[in-house]
Amino acid sequence: MSQTECVSQYQALLYRVAYNILGNRCDAEDAVQDVFANWFRIENTSVRNAKAYLLRAVRNTSLNLKRKTDALTSSDREIEETPETTIYDKAQGWAFMAEEKAEEIREAVMMMYGKLSAPERGVYVLREGFDFDYSEIAEIFEKKRDHCRQLLLRAKKRLSLPQASKASSDSDNDNGLGSFMQRFNKACQKGEMSSLIGFLQSEISAKE
Repeated sequence: MSQTECVSQYQALLYRVAYNILGNRCDAEDAVQDVFANWFRIENTSVRNAKAYLLRAVRNTSLNLKRKTDALTSSDREIEETPETTIYDKAQGWAFMAEEKAEEIREAVMMMYGKLSAPERGVYVLREGFDFDYSEIAEIFEKKRDHCRQLLLRAKKRLSLPQASKASSDSDNDNGLGSFMQRFNKACQKGEMSSLIGFLQSEISAKE
């Protein structure tokens, strides 16, 4: 794909992701320009999924820029509303980035749902399936980042054991798996992350 074709195909999508995070037209445009500039500088012929790569890059670039901006000022920034941003949910970017991992995570969780506790399951899905940062996961589940790291390590270890003990009862599995998979599929296919996150939060709250 030529540089012109790449910009033409993905510029609008990347802009909407950046704008949704930054809430500012100029900053969003700068983030997109930086992503394309880096993309054109690297040897990108080995990248299998250009869209997923660019979405990940613009999200990370925008988050880094937002952190720098927030550190410079404590005042709220005025968010400029545009037609593009009103029809776009940042979660769609997460769904695109998760498309290569979605089937792997889906199969793993379907087979081993009962082996993970609710906190382990929540961290595992968001980190491994949707590439959330530990800081984001910690905020979502109201836990410390180090605790989230430990939960992920524990989940991976539990899933790697063929005879691992179950962390929840069969009745819990039957009641939760169907609801979880419905929300997980929507998150992967349509970018509807809020329903999945809410479900994972409610599972953890119910066990505490």
